[in-house]
Amino acid sequence: IADECVTLLKNNGVLPLAKDAEFTVYGSLIDDKGLNLGYWSTNASLDRIDDFQAALSKDYPDAKVRYYTSAYLDPLVEYTRGTKCAVFVLGQNPLMDGENSNVTSMELSDDQKALIASVARFRVPMIAIIRAGRPLALESIEPYFDAIIYGWHNGTQGSHSLTAALFGDVNPSGRLPITIPRVTGQEPIYYNQTSSCRDNEGYYPGNRIGNYRNALDTPMYPFGYGLSYTTFEYGEPTVDRAEIPYDEIMNGGAFTVRAKVKNTGEREGREVVQLYVHDCVAKLTRPIRELKGFDKQTYAPGEEKEIVFTLTKDELGFWDDEKTYVVEPGKFKVWVGPDCYAKNMIEITITK
Repeated sequence: IADECVTLLKNNGVLPLAKDAEFTVYGSLIDDKGLNLGYWSTNASLDRIDDFQAALSKDYPDAKVRYYTSAYLDPLVEYTRGTKCAVFVLGQNPLMDGENSNVTSMELSDDQKALIASVARFRVPMIAIIRAGRPLALESIEPYFDAIIYGWHNGTQGSHSLTAALFGDVNPSGRLPITIPRVTGQEPIYYNQTSSCRDNEGYYPGNRIGNYRNALDTPMYPFGYGLSYTTFEYGEPTVDRAEIPYDEIMNGGAFTVRAKVKNTGEREGREVVQLYVHDCVAKLTRPIRELKGFDKQTYAPGEEKEIVFTLTKDELGFWDDEKTYVVEPGKFKVWVGPDCYAKNMIEITITK
């Protein structure tokens, strides 16, 4: 389960590392076992949990690793001199999450940002592993890093999964169940916001009117997003029929949507194929996109699969302001892709 949670947000080719790689690990969270558990858990099993440093030492003894956990930046220059690569364990202690654990800023703490900036002066490849139970605003630190893994508070085996992802023994397949904002002031930010008549739904690129004057409207990383150590290619979706009468859809009728997905890389990987729907005209304002189905499978290098989704009244209706579930005749847009920015779209219609 922990392997499935590893979410790769950025990678310019620095990952995965070689088994005998030489690098330095930075951060005060390196030896924090509680990062695996999260806030809503007990500490009864802490004696059976490995922190990041312990997992790295056990699983990859051939790697040449040094650890910098000091809160002081003065010794950093001498310690970092000659390092080949910098890996940071960043984020928030679980006590920062949970009940009554509000924060005024969703950015990393000032001491963590200072550490990042100090190491960046050495111009070595930099990798971030972020441990957090909430979405953190990453715009201020994202440009420093060649790769970013979102590690969450991901269970008792979490540290082992994250070290395995560093070296490629786990190919990341996690996808964001939330939106990662650029800055704190963007919150609340969510992919399924309702559409408006002003064409200013800034979450999605290309809209005419912006919401902010001092920041981009788009998120740092959108809902459903996640990378892999391989690549995938999506074909255009098709549907078995473009129209279905209202009476038929209400009595069990359905649209069948198909899309071909191919692993175009050189290694095996798992892909989460996602289907989104937009009800174009309704008596209540509807979300721009809603996730209505997903499919996660393993693909061998070069393998292509046809993914099938079924859209029934359960996926095409909504609860109205009278607490009644309704399905309305009209046009719907359907996207199939790797996240909520999916580009391949078809239209379907429920006729009167």
